Amino acid sequence: HREMHRNRELYQYHKFHHCFDKIVTPSIGNAVSREEFCMAYMSPFIFGALIFQPTELTFVSSIGTIGLFNLLIHMYELKDISWFSGMVSPQKHITHHDIKNQNYSAPVIDFDAISDYVFVDP
Repeated sequence: HREMHRNRELYQYHKFHHCFDKIVTPSIGNAVSREEFCMAYMSPFIFGALIFQPTELTFVSSIGTIGLFNLLIHMYELKDISWFSGMVSPQKHITHHDIKNQNYSAPVIDFDAISDYVFVDP
């Protein structure tokens, strides 16, 4: 996701998602271009399935989990509640829609916080 903001070639596919930044609603999580859907949403599942060969249950469960959290992080109503440490919170992701150059992680694991922790300046 971060690279879709930093790379002009990739941002052209992601900018549709940010057309809806003024009022953040859960459905915005699914507002993506066809190219972004194929590249960022489908290809990880396809490659993951080829590598790990999940059962039908684990495959459908992972898709459902990601879909659910993609909706939750776009829920303005959840912005002020405490969230699970290490996971992307609605507050952080909604802030991303306001500021755009931070809080790139989505929808489940907070890789931004992990990278801040691992790559902290001495």
